[in-house]
Amino acid sequence: MSDSVLRILYFVGVIAQSAIRVVYTKQHKQKGTKFDRQVELDGILGALPSLGMLIVPLLYVLTSWLRSADYRLPTRAGWRGGLRCLDVVAMEVAR
Repeated sequence: MSDSVLRILYFVGVIAQSAIRVVYTKQHKQKGTKFDRQVELDGILGALPSLGMLIVPLLYVLTSWLRSADYRLPTRAGWRGGLRCLDVVAMEVAR
C-alpha cells in the first residue's frame, strides 16, 4: 500500500476527530460549569495537543524537514494504525 494512501487516511481521521471534539466542546460550553473562571492558560493548554496531533504530522508530510527521523515500518502497521483510528472515531460517534 502506498504511503500517500496511509497519510490521507491519517488526516481523514484527524479531521473526523477534530469535528467530534468541536461538537463536545460546544455542548460543554452550553451546559456551563459551576465556576466560570476562564484563565488564559486554559486556552493555551487546550490548544497544545494540536501541536502533536496536527502541526507536526503536517510538517512531516509537506516538508522534508523531519525526514531524518523517518524509519520504515511494515505495511501492515500502517493498516493497523488506520483501522485503529477509524475504530476510535466509530466509538466516539456511537457514544
